[in-house]
Amino acid sequence: MIDDTSRDNDPTRECWSGAGRSLDLRCAIFRADFAPRVACLGAMNEQWSAIWAAVEAIPPGRVASYGQVAAAAGLPGRARMVGRALAGLPPESGVPWQRVVNSKGEISLPGRAGMRQRELLTAEGLTFRPGGRIDMRRFGLG
Repeated sequence: MIDDTSRDNDPTRECWSGAGRSLDLRCAIFRADFAPRVACLGAMNEQWSAIWAAVEAIPPGRVASYGQVAAAAGLPGRARMVGRALAGLPPESGVPWQRVVNSKGEISLPGRAGMRQRELLTAEGLTFRPGGRIDMRRFGLG
């Protein structure tokens, strides 16, 4: 919970809930130019929505790289933004985040998240080479 009495002057006031006393969990803290900023995910809505729509267009049993998703969303060169947008997905979104891998065909997520991604992709029929890579010629969007 973040208390703030100056919420009326806050451009992200739509993020405040509970009589203005706590910051809604849909909001995230970003750092730009070393100045902390609080930005509601709604402020990122246009770009993130384009990314999420591009990910939703990846058919089951196929994958795309972060860069391919960025380009499909009209954001060429913004592969890292794709990662941030996927990390910001609400758990109940239904967006198939697991279908996004790095350009080498590798899962970039560490630990349990990476294992979960691999399980989901395997359930969709994708296979992994012995080194852990997905054959992008076979399963990628090309």
